[in-house]
Amino acid sequence: ACTHACTFYSFCSRFISRFLVCPRTVEAIKSELAPVGASAEEIDKYVASIKMAVDTKYKLLQKAFLAADKDRSNCISEAELMQVCKNFALPIPAEHIKDIMDHMDHNSDGKVSYKEFCKVMHDYELEH
Repeated sequence: ACTHACTFYSFCSRFISRFLVCPRTVEAIKSELAPVGASAEEIDKYVASIKMAVDTKYKLLQKAFLAADKDRSNCISEAELMQVCKNFALPIPAEHIKDIMDHMDHNSDGKVSYKEFCKVMHDYELEH
């Protein structure tokens, strides 16, 4: 089941950039670039481009979630997840869909919220 879950997460992550920017990251970028002679303007441009990549990441993450949430309930059901796997010809047996749902459904309510989806995708990106 882990292999199938990784297949699903890998599929989703193809739509998501791998940049994470927080104030600490911005400061780290500045401290790395300043000693090599980068101007404040160059650093600001670089940080802006990273922030744009992050914005794109979250828009694509939302797009991936909405592609699965066909009934617009703001949650992904087991049936919706199964349909996504079928639509994209992901080689995930139906019996493993429940395992994937259980892994993603942190509050055990039988559906995956956007917050739960984002958390799983973030954790997957950190591991890979």
